[in-house]
Amino acid sequence: MRSNEERSEVNKPKQVAEADILALIGSLTNVAYTETTHEGIEYEVYEADRVDVPSLRSLPCVQDATLREKSVIISLRPAYRDSLTIPHHELPRIYRWVLLVLIGIIILVAFAAAWIARHPIF
Repeated sequence: MRSNEERSEVNKPKQVAEADILALIGSLTNVAYTETTHEGIEYEVYEADRVDVPSLRSLPCVQDATLREKSVIISLRPAYRDSLTIPHHELPRIYRWVLLVLIGIIILVAFAAAWIARHPIF
């Protein structure tokens, strides 16, 4: 029979150690581009010599890590693939909304300026 501690370990969701991965890549300042794939993460880096591939492979969430020129390709273990969330993919959606709001404000100001030009207050 399993102990309570073992049972809680089985039920815990698998979380990707993104901070550990970034530390072994050479910090966030070394990352030029991030893309999630169906099996893991691909990082485009500025300096490939800062990437510690053997240590990346030793992380519990990493199945394999490969360095090709300036790309670090990390395959995650199947248990960790569903928990992967990279905030970079949310930024374009936010930028789209900010851009739409700014365009709306510019249009309103343009209409207000045109109306004031045709209907002087004084």
